[in-house]
Amino acid sequence: SKYDIDLTDNVFYFGNPFDDVVFTQVLENIRKSLQSKNRPIIILYYFPRYDLEKLCGFLKKLDECIILGKKYCVYTNI
Repeated sequence: SKYDIDLTDNVFYFGNPFDDVVFTQVLENIRKSLQSKNRPIIILYYFPRYDLEKLCGFLKKLDECIILGKKYCVYTNI
């Protein structure tokens, strides 16, 4: 969660890498970057364990799909 989000970053991919505590911190870093430079973002979340809408409060789920038997969720801030 110490990674600095570049203000031009707008697509993020997560393959379920963290527990909910660390993931919340990562999402908070993304939220802070949006406060510095508001922009639309997309999060592609592979094999989701958490509902990111509930975990962070600033994202909404756009879609959910299964590709080659693998589940993905797509979130955005707009």
